Amino acid sequence: MVSSVNSAGTASSQWARVTTRQAPPAALDAPVILSVTTTTITVLITPPAQPNGVVKLYNVLVDGEVISVLKTLKSGSNLFGVLFTGSFRLDPSADGGRCCALFPFTSYTVQVQACTSGGCTNSSGVTVRTTAAKPSGLKPIVVVETNSSAMALAWTYPSSSNGVILRFVVYRRLACPLAEQPFSQPACVPGDAQEVYRGLDTILTTSGLASYTAYEFLLQAENELGSVDLPVWVRAVTAPAAPQYVKAPVLTKNGTLAVVDWTQSFALNGRLRDYVLSADGEVVSKTISSVGGVERLTKDKTITFIIQAVTVVGQAQSPPIIFDPNAANNTGVTNPTPTASPTTDENTFYKEVWFIIVIVIVGLLIIAIIIAICFRRSYNQQPYIRERLPLEPHRPSDHVTSTSSTLEMAASSTGFV
Repeated sequence: MVSSVNSAGTASSQWARVTTRQAPPAALDAPVILSVTTTTITVLITPPAQPNGVVKLYNVLVDGEVISVLKTLKSGSNLFGVLFTGSFRLDPSADGGRCCALFPFTSYTVQVQACTSGGCTNSSGVTVRTTAAKPSGLKPIVVVETNSSAMALAWTYPSSSNGVILRFVVYRRLACPLAEQPFSQPACVPGDAQEVYRGLDTILTTSGLASYTAYEFLLQAENELGSVDLPVWVRAVTAPAAPQYVKAPVLTKNGTLAVVDWTQSFALNGRLRDYVLSADGEVVSKTISSVGGVERLTKDKTITFIIQAVTVVGQAQSPPIIFDPNAANNTGVTNPTPTASPTTDENTFYKEVWFIIVIVIVGLLIIAIIIAICFRRSYNQQPYIRERLPLEPHRPSDHVTSTSSTLEMAASSTGFV
């Protein structure tokens, strides 16, 4: 309304309605966290105490980044915004928006932003952490080094721990298929899983393994919510070693044929090249089969067998196996003691401690005797001629002088001079 005043009086206009321009909202409270899961945060948004205009837009900010746009607000009511893994699209059928990249066991700062045509205002932030979940992103275990009886293993933490890693667990089992051989092997069934490690280290050396044997290892990471889903078994084969003779073969008769079965006689510990079967000192066959035989000329004939297993690493040989058809189980005098290698020394007494001590004592006695003899010879040695005292000059005796005078007188009397 406008009024005009003069000396005659006052005149006023009608009232006119005027609205001030909008300004950014004021007194905007921080969001209230209603619930938290591994990948969602549910917040309660309240309108600002001083809108300073018409609030057209509410944004939810996570770590300072707008991730949800809320365009509707029911009059006189609050707004619920639900954040969960998805896209940045607005869900028009709900009062909440969708966001992405919410990870388990991760801290976020959540804010609300209210906007009018005059500007936007951000609330204070609320720090919230999503709940833990099972670990994920665990890489398979790595076999670093192998030998004939041990393996060195290593691993890393999962890319998404989703909580506090409490322990690593390593399992081991016999693997299928078996280590490669040139002959057909029996049907294989994976062995039972055996726990070989539990702790927080990331390296492990597992020992006591069989040579040239396939194993599988599985790594598991655990936190308070559980362990990794669907871990992967990793296969590895130990290095080969020299073969060993472990058991006497089985001797049977098949008509006139003397049959030798050495299937259980050797621990190959490596890839087989061949078996060598000798009968009475002559090589009968070289084969990858573990059964052989020799024709008998007579029913009572005895045969001496020797079996040799040759692998890529070495060889092992059985003791003489005597086939005697008149003995129990067709077996005569045999040597059941296994020999690990044909090159093993049978007499190694010179490596014993007692033998070394005896040799040392005998050597010391011999040295002492030699030293004593040398000292004795040095004390009894005659001095050189130059080391003697000089001899006194020789003086003729009175007897010699008188004899000389007598001879001279006799000579003069006889006329001899």
